[in-house]
Amino acid sequence: MHHIKEFSRFAKSYGTYNVIQREVAKELAQTVTTNPQCIIDLGCGSGTFYDALDGDVERYIAVDLSDKMLELHPKDKNIEFIHADFDDKKLFEKLKSSQCQYLVSSSSLQWSQDLKTLFQRIYSLEIPFALALFTANTFKQVHQTAKLSSPLLTSSEVSKLAEEIFGITCNTKTYTLKFDSKRELFSYIKKSGVSGTKRQLNYKETKRLMQEYPLDYLEFEVIFLIS
Repeated sequence: MHHIKEFSRFAKSYGTYNVIQREVAKELAQTVTTNPQCIIDLGCGSGTFYDALDGDVERYIAVDLSDKMLELHPKDKNIEFIHADFDDKKLFEKLKSSQCQYLVSSSSLQWSQDLKTLFQRIYSLEIPFALALFTANTFKQVHQTAKLSSPLLTSSEVSKLAEEIFGITCNTKTYTLKFDSKRELFSYIKKSGVSGTKRQLNYKETKRLMQEYPLDYLEFEVIFLIS
């Protein structure tokens, strides 16, 4: 659960660094066209998707494992907070009784410890959904330069699960974010909440990576699953 520790550690600065997450949330919110009265947001974070919604929602269930993120989430009488791990079976037992009509998750489910099981639990709710996950080509050049593998699933792996469990096809989109300096670029990696590697680089390795990284931008790959 390393990513949760990182989110909590940099929670206060997250709003400054979640540039791509905000863009993804806006695009995902545009797919919600049924005007559901109740929405479940898995891995809600500081409220990026809630802020992107166009219009009011009668009931909004915000789920996140980071209490620091939940503290930053917008507060209103229509919002219910659940401090829980979206990989927890008990959470879905609670969600089944919520009678919500829609489920969303923006830039969070890539951190699932068992995405297949999580997808099966989402399917068991029998409600429409809109999901967006970062995939393995996020920070692609960073990984190649550092000779490290991504901790994320590939878009093909996620697509295969989506077709198998939901019977849907997915769309994949790439983004780039440009920086004025290498220092700003690597600071973004650290504080954005999109982890770059399975293991932490030591000081010497990080310095070498900063010297050898050939681009002035970062790459992101996001897969959209819309039921």
